[in-house]
Amino acid sequence: MISRIVWQACSGSNCDIDQAVLSGSTWTVSGVTSTPDIENNPDTDGVNVVYDSNRATSVGSLDIYFRQIDSSPEVQIALAGVQTNPSIAAGIIAFQSSPDGVQPNDLYVYRISSNELFQVTNTPTVNEVLNDITVLPNGDVRLVWSTGGTEPDVLTITFTLPPPTATFNFTGFFQPVDNLPTINTAKAGSAIPVKFSLGGYQGLDIIATGFPASQQIFCNTSEPTDQIEQTVTAGSSSLSYDATSDQYNYVWKTDKSWVGTCRQLMVKLKDGSSHSANFELTK
Repeated sequence: MISRIVWQACSGSNCDIDQAVLSGSTWTVSGVTSTPDIENNPDTDGVNVVYDSNRATSVGSLDIYFRQIDSSPEVQIALAGVQTNPSIAAGIIAFQSSPDGVQPNDLYVYRISSNELFQVTNTPTVNEVLNDITVLPNGDVRLVWSTGGTEPDVLTITFTLPPPTATFNFTGFFQPVDNLPTINTAKAGSAIPVKFSLGGYQGLDIIATGFPASQQIFCNTSEPTDQIEQTVTAGSSSLSYDATSDQYNYVWKTDKSWVGTCRQLMVKLKDGSSHSANFELTK
């Protein structure tokens, strides 16, 4: 079991976000951010860390920023005014927002996987201060917050987000994998890097449940073939993102028992699109 803690660490007027990860019996401490700006109010769902910051790139005086903790690029939720006090659960970020920094706050939620923002409350005369977000086992979202004033109340709401509407700008597959109708040839048991782009970082929760998946297909000898020029060492299949090339890399670990067969790898994304490539597995 891996546990993770995040906190704000300040030196003078500079505040960054640090983390400690417990793996087994060992804690490892490292920095999540390192900027000349001030990062406040960190929270984590174990995969992402979210915070507010007064960056020069902020649309108002404060914006919400998040990143996957393991070396992914930082993402900004850019809204006018002041956004602060974020909380995150299961890839859903909640935060409070004031359009000009003076009016009372309303509450918003942002779904990382589909890059969608939703306004939860609209109360021009009530200042709402977010306390916590929970994503229930059925996928419903629950917020808890307090109202400002001399006699604040504690409120809660539970709601269902609409299905994702965003579609990904898929391009690929890139080398070493050739696209259909070419049949890629590779050694059975090898790990093949399957690379593609979605037009920017869309998080790592982009692949539909049960995918990528492969199935045996008929070996069509009339189709062109191309040898996989690059394989990698991998204990199991995995997904990562390279900001420099703007490419996702799914490492597909083939099975040695597939020798002498042809298989189709299907990568279905959460926007419903499906992308396939064919392979012949040899000795």
